[in-house]
Amino acid sequence: MNFLRSHPLRLARGAAVAVALTAFLLKLDIAAHTVGSADAQFFHGFSKAIVRVGPYRVYGTRLPHGLPVYNHPPLTGWVLLLLGHLTRHGIAFTTLIRIPPCVGDLCSAVVVFELVRRRQRLLTALGCSVAVSASPVLVTVSAYHGNTDSLCVMFALASVLLLADLGSPVWAGVAAALAVSVKLPPVVALPLLLVGAFRIGPGTARRFLAGLLATLAVLWGPALVLAPRGLLRNVLEYQGGGDRQWGLLQAGHWLGVPKPVLDFLYGSGHLPVVALVMAFGAGLAWKRPGELPAITGLTVSALLFLSTASGVQYLAWAAPAMLVVGLWPGLWYNALGGSLLVLIYTRWSGGFPWYRVHVTRWSDGELFLGLLTWAVLGLGIGYGAWQVWQARSTVLPQPRPDAGAGAPMPEPEHTAQLR
Repeated sequence: MNFLRSHPLRLARGAAVAVALTAFLLKLDIAAHTVGSADAQFFHGFSKAIVRVGPYRVYGTRLPHGLPVYNHPPLTGWVLLLLGHLTRHGIAFTTLIRIPPCVGDLCSAVVVFELVRRRQRLLTALGCSVAVSASPVLVTVSAYHGNTDSLCVMFALASVLLLADLGSPVWAGVAAALAVSVKLPPVVALPLLLVGAFRIGPGTARRFLAGLLATLAVLWGPALVLAPRGLLRNVLEYQGGGDRQWGLLQAGHWLGVPKPVLDFLYGSGHLPVVALVMAFGAGLAWKRPGELPAITGLTVSALLFLSTASGVQYLAWAAPAMLVVGLWPGLWYNALGGSLLVLIYTRWSGGFPWYRVHVTRWSDGELFLGLLTWAVLGLGIGYGAWQVWQARSTVLPQPRPDAGAGAPMPEPEHTAQLR
């Protein structure tokens, strides 16, 4: 009992890590005993092409019939190259492709704990971390579906932890570059991270930019030289999945919004939406830089809320992000979104535990549950933005004058009192 009273942080952190590791092992078991969605099969085809032509020339290579456009950033290509070589050792590719996002969820649970415990009660931080580990959204997307959405969000959250709490702006820039090099959605967080770095100090902003630009140059530079047109057309101009069964467009369809308006939103209108989300995050970061983690979670979630394209795997963007915003908004979103995904995957596959996939349209019940999940996400974003706006913290803590480069930031007083 004396240890529990004198070391609550160690106990809570240990519990968060233990739960995250347990969830990771359970997800690996699902990945090993299911074949995954069509995306897992598509990635296998991409991997074969990348092993043949390399992770950069693939953007300018005609892919075999039956594969969709290869629209993933360069770091994903390197991961697929590695996984393609590992299949020579007898490991099924459909299992391998789901290991990186499962690792991402493991790291996200720890990162969320560290972000929240510095700003809220220790038990709240533990609850948020456990909710990430147990999230049915992340279980279905990372352990079954087979895509990289969980991994890119993890890097975005790691970036804000490194910048706001650990005093490592260079590594924060590296993490931010890795996020957008896995998948593009975290690009909406780059402006707010840069604003937050600038509010700490111009030197911090310069170091953040140095890490960001250097990493982008290493990962994206060769693709820009070897296959610039393919990279621009297939990756940078990609509009998202073609389904319109989620969110803004589905609500517009039910409300009778004219089809030309919906077509515009899905087409060229998606760029103004992305710009709006970026402005939302950057504006909040300028006013309340002390709330940078919550603002990052809000911005990533707002992109999902306003997305003009849909894919079931996109729901993973907000799963850990909303738990950085708050425990209850995160729990409601993960519970509803997880229920939606379990219903969809179970019906597509013909029964749990999803041994095969039959792609089909969402049922009326699933559409309604999707709309409810979308509405709850919007309410959570609105509530979180109001909480951030009401917060007293207007500046980020400065590093101690005697601290070396990369030294952790001083923690807020209310966190220190918990220990």
